[in-house]
Amino acid sequence: MTMDTPRSNRNPQATGSAAAGSGTGSFELPPAFPGYIAVPAAVIGGQAPLDFCVSIKNPQGEIAPCLPAGQPPDAAKLAAAESANPGYAYVTDADYPKYRLRAESGIPALLADEQIGPHRFRLAFELLTQLADELLESSEQAQAGGTLDRVVAVCKLLAELATGRLDQLRTLAGSADNDWSAAQHMVSVAIGGLRLARALGLDSKSWDRIALACWLHDIGMAGVPASLQIKEGRLSEAEWQLLHDHPARGREWLANQGRFDAAVVAVPDQHHEQHNGKGYPQGLSGDSIHPWARLCAIVDTYDQLVNSRPFRDGLTPQRAVWLINAEAGERFDPMMCVVWQNEILEPAPQPEADGDKAPAPQQVRMDSETVSRILAATPQSPIPLEGYLPLPPLAPAVQTRRTSIYIRKDERRNFERFPFVRDCRVRIVNPENAEQRISFWASTVELSRGGLRFAHARPIGIGQVVSIFLPDRGGTTGKNLLAMVAHCRMSPDNVYHVGCRFDFPE
Repeated sequence: MTMDTPRSNRNPQATGSAAAGSGTGSFELPPAFPGYIAVPAAVIGGQAPLDFCVSIKNPQGEIAPCLPAGQPPDAAKLAAAESANPGYAYVTDADYPKYRLRAESGIPALLADEQIGPHRFRLAFELLTQLADELLESSEQAQAGGTLDRVVAVCKLLAELATGRLDQLRTLAGSADNDWSAAQHMVSVAIGGLRLARALGLDSKSWDRIALACWLHDIGMAGVPASLQIKEGRLSEAEWQLLHDHPARGREWLANQGRFDAAVVAVPDQHHEQHNGKGYPQGLSGDSIHPWARLCAIVDTYDQLVNSRPFRDGLTPQRAVWLINAEAGERFDPMMCVVWQNEILEPAPQPEADGDKAPAPQQVRMDSETVSRILAATPQSPIPLEGYLPLPPLAPAVQTRRTSIYIRKDERRNFERFPFVRDCRVRIVNPENAEQRISFWASTVELSRGGLRFAHARPIGIGQVVSIFLPDRGGTTGKNLLAMVAHCRMSPDNVYHVGCRFDFPE
């Protein structure tokens, strides 16, 4: 996405219209005019001369010039613009990139303008996402073009929100679309990283750099096709390597900029390291992973889980937190998992203070017994975290035939059943539509000679034929089983238990 084409639709009606009507007070979205974009007037103020013309809707319902280019904004005329269309003015399509440059510095004013209503948070998030889009597409020339300078400036503004208006920062975080995109992911992780840094009590002087490091955590993904980043099936060796190498590419990109300290560089480089040492690229473990990278790993995973992909819906915040907690001490820092759970599910109110800034919380100190007790109370999901993330390649499985011959009656219940918990890969055979053209991880519950039962987040139709890859304990080989869905029932914890029979008619 370049600055010549805004990522959103051409006027605010395209985003957040539901939010606009959900607050108190009377607020109406402005009418659309061909060739113009309705923009919040709150971010047009300031003393610097305008480099674009601002228009308003006149009493006759037509577009008319209000503020000319080359002069500082006139407060009286801005007030007239807001009275004509509460909170809004108009700029031409051609001038929108210039407006964006000015608007980025005016985001705090936009968030504070309650006349616009809740819709202002969606507008601000869209401005940030457009900036992230621009950085991804121009990453090779970002320093020369000033895009990176603008990202640094915006991260400082976000850090100021974390200091003085945490409520606005949290509302801004909730303004993201439910559909995943690389640019939106960068913004969400930057905001989430700030929230966790604040909740952990990290030094507030470092918050802008933490936001920047989290914003840039996936800069190594620039140039990776979006289709690969959201691929529904198992990745090939070449595809996996391309994704696997993005931390190293990110580290190299930041090093080439020559402006970032080691702490900022560590986040793109180490955010896929794991607490148990089984991550990549260096296999670091525990405290040898930079704390900012450990923080980013949790927020990065959380944002992936709560956003929808072509093959699954986004998870609720509660279920996403539970899945992350299940990996505490293995994939993630346990204490940070507990603090993130509190920030997402039970956020503490912003403390009151004299002046504009509230005091930062004290650094969190929890003993291991307290952390373990809190994590032990987290409900466990029968579907592992890996079931929702990109799938690494596996060596070819050993092919097997269906058991015996077709039995005319469904005699699964005549066979002894055994508890059998194993991650398996399920694919729908001959899908009827594109929505069914998926493969997914599931957890087996029990196994018999006649069938298998597994747990999954979505229902599968009775009579549907599925291919089940059952890995061996090493995970590199296994068996492919063909089965037919015989029943599908929802359990009390909102997970579907799917029973399959191995013997079924052709």
